[in-house]
Amino acid sequence: MSNRLMAGAVLIALTACATVIDENNEVREIPDGFYSGYKYLLRTQTVSGSQGPYERTSVVYKGFSRVCIKDSPKDCEKAARALIEECDESFGCI
Repeated sequence: MSNRLMAGAVLIALTACATVIDENNEVREIPDGFYSGYKYLLRTQTVSGSQGPYERTSVVYKGFSRVCIKDSPKDCEKAARALIEECDESFGCI
């Protein structure tokens, strides 16, 4: 089994055992560039897992999400731009 497939299986298994205990949502907007003005949701969840609580952050656009690192400069904005571009090019995010 490849490492990538194994990592996905582990992530699914861990997610199945976790419970969201708190969630904060914040509407953000792309400030510049081609997608300037596009809005997306920044979702930060506090999750109770087997090793204790932890946070996971993702951007959400038209119901689709992509994980990002909230404390890393512009990581969530980059994830949002990629998700918006992916949705707009494929027309898959209606």
